[in-house]
Amino acid sequence: MPQEKKPNYDSSSEKIDLTESKKNKPDSDLILDEWDAEGEEQEPWENKDNPPWKNFLLFLADILLNAAIIITIVFTIRYFFISPFQVSGNSMLETLHDKEYIIVNKLNYRFNEPERGDPVVFLPPNHKKDYYVKRIIGIPGDTVIIENGKVKIKNEADPEGHYVDESYLDKRFQGKTYLPTDIMSETFTVPDESYFVLGDNRTGSSDSRYWRDAYTNEPTPYVHKDMISGKVWVVLWPINGIRFIDDFWK
Repeated sequence: MPQEKKPNYDSSSEKIDLTESKKNKPDSDLILDEWDAEGEEQEPWENKDNPPWKNFLLFLADILLNAAIIITIVFTIRYFFISPFQVSGNSMLETLHDKEYIIVNKLNYRFNEPERGDPVVFLPPNHKKDYYVKRIIGIPGDTVIIENGKVKIKNEADPEGHYVDESYLDKRFQGKTYLPTDIMSETFTVPDESYFVLGDNRTGSSDSRYWRDAYTNEPTPYVHKDMISGKVWVVLWPINGIRFIDDFWK
């Protein structure tokens, strides 16, 4: 019988060409190789095929676009949400101190009405260039009576009236809420959408007790709601004085 011829498995007879194998790689592999070699994607102004002036304009346009986005974000936050202020003077001792930086919550009053006891930042009726910070004492419909160094509130719900619990005042200022000697009345009836405000430092504050019209010299004791920027939320500076003044959503 004829013998079956066995194939020759001599390793020297078949050699694999690695170079040829690499040439036969799929196109997708070649694309990946080229991407790895080039690294990260270039910005438009880094394109070497563009003339220098075009790259410069693209670079400038990118800067302006980013600046516009940042300005829009900052403006939106400051107009609708929060805003920074620096305290000037001692009219709100001991709640706030001179030179402290505070953050004002502007969002809360877009959904809620200001309340009695809120420390607020606002433009006063007699000086609409500089912001003041005081505490709301009388709200719309209240009759505020200042007598015997204390504050009394009357309204429809409490026609007999009651003295306001002002535990937020420092002991030095409790029972020392007095009127200017030249004022004709101890009673203030707060109109709609307006507020009667006092500083926590009752012996050293320019507030609703003192404000007068510059031309007529008539009392202008009320702050309109539209003039209120927001409620004092937190003291942000100095670092050793960081503290919350009120809850953000309260």
